[in-house]
Amino acid sequence: MTTTLNDIEKEIGLKLNGPIKWKDKISCKNEGIYIVVTPNEETTSLILNEEAIKSWIEKANNMNIGNEQPTYENLKNELNRFWFNNEIVLYVGKAKSIQKRVNQYYRTKIGKEKPHSGGYWIKTLAFLNDCVIYWVECDNSEKIEEQILSFFNNHHLSDKEIPKEPLSLPFANLEIHLHNEKRKIGKNHIIKKARI
Repeated sequence: MTTTLNDIEKEIGLKLNGPIKWKDKISCKNEGIYIVVTPNEETTSLILNEEAIKSWIEKANNMNIGNEQPTYENLKNELNRFWFNNEIVLYVGKAKSIQKRVNQYYRTKIGKEKPHSGGYWIKTLAFLNDCVIYWVECDNSEKIEEQILSFFNNHHLSDKEIPKEPLSLPFANLEIHLHNEKRKIGKNHIIKKARI
């Protein structure tokens, strides 16, 4: 079941701005939330950039998939476990400056820890350059991010259970920060030492 942008706007009570295409500059320098979305609602299956994944495996030489050495096939299969067919929301992020953070996201190579290591799975997508970004200014971006990710999780729990994992998050979100409980929950523990 698709999580629509209207669903998100109703959930958070804020109107999203956009879209702009991936790699275009956002003019907003204020705090807020940004959401990366598929190019259209017809994206029914995970289409990976094989070259990007092979580069990631080569550079992250300590990576393993469970107890196995990574290959394109086993990494593709693992990533596919976290893909939702017909879902348009790929990543939800918070920022003190939306413009600065999104620019960092553009620049960070797959698996690199800096300047923006969160959401690096998005760099595995073959259609990344066709994706679009929406954003909204808000003073409490950490809480709004948590609210959107919790909404997404609850929206999908009945549609697809992720085996041995506690969360259903957008494809490129790897964790959720639960502020009231002062803890983070990750969604994947199979891919190890995947950062360069």
